[in-house]
Amino acid sequence: MTRIKSMVFVLAMTLFCSLTTMAAEKDIYGPEQFDVKERYGKDNKYTRSFHASEDLYLIKVQNGEQAAGRTEFLELTVNGEKILQEDRYGFGFIACFVKLKKENAIEVNVKDDKPSGFRRPPLPSRSVTITVVPAPSRIGTGSVGMAVRDQLKNLTAAVQKIKTPGGGALAFAAANLQNELSVRTEAMRKLSDLKDPGALDFFRFVYNNFLDKPEVCGEAALAIGVLQDVSFIPALMHGVFDPEEKIRVPSARALSFYPEADTAKPLSEALTKLDTIRAAAVIRSIAAADWKPVTTLISLAEGTDVTVSNMVVEILGTTRDPRAVDELLKFLIAPGKREVRTIILALGESRDSRALEPLLAIANDPVKRKGLEGALGTAFANLGDQRGVVPITEMLKTPLTRSEFDRLAEAYKKLKEKDAAAGKP
Repeated sequence: MTRIKSMVFVLAMTLFCSLTTMAAEKDIYGPEQFDVKERYGKDNKYTRSFHASEDLYLIKVQNGEQAAGRTEFLELTVNGEKILQEDRYGFGFIACFVKLKKENAIEVNVKDDKPSGFRRPPLPSRSVTITVVPAPSRIGTGSVGMAVRDQLKNLTAAVQKIKTPGGGALAFAAANLQNELSVRTEAMRKLSDLKDPGALDFFRFVYNNFLDKPEVCGEAALAIGVLQDVSFIPALMHGVFDPEEKIRVPSARALSFYPEADTAKPLSEALTKLDTIRAAAVIRSIAAADWKPVTTLISLAEGTDVTVSNMVVEILGTTRDPRAVDELLKFLIAPGKREVRTIILALGESRDSRALEPLLAIANDPVKRKGLEGALGTAFANLGDQRGVVPITEMLKTPLTRSEFDRLAEAYKKLKEKDAAAGKP
């Protein structure tokens, strides 16, 4: 009899828990769709009210069913407080964790961008759908954007994995759209400083959340680099080729934290697949990030692919590494199919005094310097040695294209200004 009573009790508790879960998941408001009816920059304001308990709730904002249906501007006010300031939100879903009262009022404003001039192109249907449910988790109050609704579970789990005291609060502050950008990036830096491996999934989430502010994604890249998770190297390498510089440079900087043995192969494979335009962007990013995978770059520069070799020669100059200069000086003597102009510019960019004499030898020879005058002048100016003034002056006296003349004149001006700053006549 006792066993039967126990089984009945267990069944009763199971049913109670199920009913409680169902009640907790029940929508207390919505889903309701709010359409952009008045177009071309006009406001579409909607006001609604509903009852709730005094507790934490999740306001789910589905921003269009498809990307084309997302509103261009969105604003959400709850009980007089701006939960989402009027702004462009490219996210497909925004989760707003809000403390509600017994009586609540929300105001939704959705609208299109205002077109310039009198142009009035046909516009797709745009709308947001809002639903209010009890908060499934308590990770903070604020708003977080993501591509799709299912990613909210990933974010919640990632924040809850952070065990260092205060780490979870920093994570939510970094993700919170209600915070100023400076507050978000500072919170990300502080979380990175904790060096908590448990925060890695959160950093992954933010870095991959490409619809968010690039500055925040860039801070997440640096945090990943600090933790040196090798499994994320391919993603960071992909980030080095991102169209947005604020993601490219931090991604390259993050890769600089890893041992070169871990990044050599993926970097080599990536650089061999680039076109000229993207290669130039990558070169600038590697230089700006102060990433110096010199051994890998030298290997690529010595390779048979001329396009890749010339591209890498340019990068070698930015590393300011003696090994790179040794390689460039070898190329200057025996360039093969490499562009001599690129080698000269790279030597100037290296700022290494060993480059001066070989470059002077070329500049003082009218035959050898023909067609290289502008590059030589730029190199001398970057090296900053006044001995470059004389050959620049001589080269300015010879027949030149307008472009070459302008580059030499600019180099001469730069060296003379440096001379004047040093107090020399």
